[in-house]
Amino acid sequence: GNQTDGPELLAMLPKQTDADLEFGIVRSLRGFKIAGSVETLAAELSDEKSHLIRIAAYHAIAHQGDDAALALLQKSVAERLANGSQEGDAQENAVAVHGVLALGELPNSHSLAVLESIVMNSANSVSVRSTAFDSIATIGGQDAQLVARRALKNESNASVLVYIAHAVTILGDASDASACLEKAETVSDSYTKNELRQAARTIQQMQR
Repeated sequence: GNQTDGPELLAMLPKQTDADLEFGIVRSLRGFKIAGSVETLAAELSDEKSHLIRIAAYHAIAHQGDDAALALLQKSVAERLANGSQEGDAQENAVAVHGVLALGELPNSHSLAVLESIVMNSANSVSVRSTAFDSIATIGGQDAQLVARRALKNESNASVLVYIAHAVTILGDASDASACLEKAETVSDSYTKNELRQAARTIQQMQR
């Protein structure tokens, strides 16, 4: 809880040769806000770093909470997922998931374009696309609602639709309840169908 330790920890990072210690430092920096730290933390997102270091770096950057942190997260996540995520590589997929989560930890409507590009790209894994809807719902607002509506209309993957239903429950209004019911009639998976119907019921109750 001593914020004066943050700069000292940050200064240790460029000198590290022990990956375990480097991970510990980056992870601990999630508890500090340090002016000018984003440039140093950006180096921890390099593909040469272990997946655990990169995961920790995403969350440490989000915790900084400034414009530089937001810009770095948006750029890194967009570039990492431009050609889809590596679903067959569990470690790289985990890095991608945590990058998307970090955008939700630093909620800003300007991140919605990045998140929508991720969810619309079927080359991204189900876990990455589903997590993106959690971040979209966290960001909230009318623009997030529109993203969720477009996704509800166009998505065909049953697993992803479950997460869209959750997002629409948070973001939607009466018209979205009807859209959920209509979508439910187009899917064969019983669990997904029930989740869409439940989302519609929840929205309808909230509108009363």
